[in-house]
Amino acid sequence: MQTNFIANEAVASVSARTLDVLDPSDGRVFDQLQRSDARDVEAAVHACLRDPSSNAVMYVVVRRDAGPLEFLIDGRTVAVEP
Repeated sequence: MQTNFIANEAVASVSARTLDVLDPSDGRVFDQLQRSDARDVEAAVHACLRDPSSNAVMYVVVRRDAGPLEFLIDGRTVAVEP
């Protein structure tokens, strides 16, 4: 199972929900990904802000059919458009 990597730790998503990864040749599940939400994004952003010297890189994957992903950072609402 793949995990989120936040603050140098492998962690499950806050919701503990997962997405199956299917083998396209036979449709069988061969792995699972964390189904992260805004709470996970917020945790990752805060981890980056706590240690700007870490040269942290953040990747956020947003479904194309979803609306904007909004999360709160230091009292401000930040929206990420899909």
